[in-house]
Amino acid sequence: MGMRGLFVGINTYSERPLKGCVNDVTAVRELLKTQHGAAADQLRLISDRDATRQAIIDNLRWLAEPLNDGQPEVRIFHYAGHGLPQPDQNGDEPDGADECLAPIDYLSAGVLTDDHLAELYQGFLGTTRLILLMDCCHSGTISKDPFADIRYRTLTPADEVYAAIKAKKAAYQQNQVAAVSQQIRDLQQRNSDPAEIAKFAGELLGSLQKQRFGQRPQHENLVLISACKAEQVAADANFGGTYHGAMSFFLNTILSTQPQISYAELGEQLRSSLYANKFHQIPQLECPNDLLNQAFLA
Repeated sequence: MGMRGLFVGINTYSERPLKGCVNDVTAVRELLKTQHGAAADQLRLISDRDATRQAIIDNLRWLAEPLNDGQPEVRIFHYAGHGLPQPDQNGDEPDGADECLAPIDYLSAGVLTDDHLAELYQGFLGTTRLILLMDCCHSGTISKDPFADIRYRTLTPADEVYAAIKAKKAAYQQNQVAAVSQQIRDLQQRNSDPAEIAKFAGELLGSLQKQRFGQRPQHENLVLISACKAEQVAADANFGGTYHGAMSFFLNTILSTQPQISYAELGEQLRSSLYANKFHQIPQLECPNDLLNQAFLA
């Protein structure tokens, strides 16, 4: 198997530092070496001060390069760090927000938006299995659990950022209503039959579906496993004296004993593990239907 991986873990933020991110990516990288025989030089890990915006971009371009070894291409991008929302820049987000990753130098160099990530993912061969493991928050507010040593992997934008996001959301909804109304009028004028209307409705729902962290329908082999829903926060917690992200901890635990688990079963076990351990986040699995029952990394 032509396997490559990029692992980015950031703890040492100047604002709201974390504790478990480097442990997360180190553990999953080691699992791929020992359990799946991945070559160490094909599994790049960048952390803390080295995880700059440009370094992440450069290494994603490296990740996309084909190995030309005749084996199926599998690529893994595991990010553990802060996430945050920013106002949508091109009118393609139903909630008015671009989901963003926060490199160590995000305050000076800027964030990595989902739109920019989508552009980078287009550099991968269409036949490449691209697996995204995103252990960060999509949006939400910072809070502290008074009963446990838990912090959350999200940054709090200024009030004016949230106001801009709200305005972008309203504009998106207004534009969509106008566009849908026109399309319905066009269908009525053509005396469309129920089957055509149903087809239109299905296509419309697909076009309005929220895409996160650069996931776009044109990459048919992309699998996204994210730590929580868009409106939730992802926990960074103490597990027996060692800090990890809750999603990455249980992901590593499950894969350690079930290396051939399917994506569908992995998603179910992640959800049940987080719920059983009282983490208030629901991990998300997004992938094409024909990949749901395939084995992880198969």
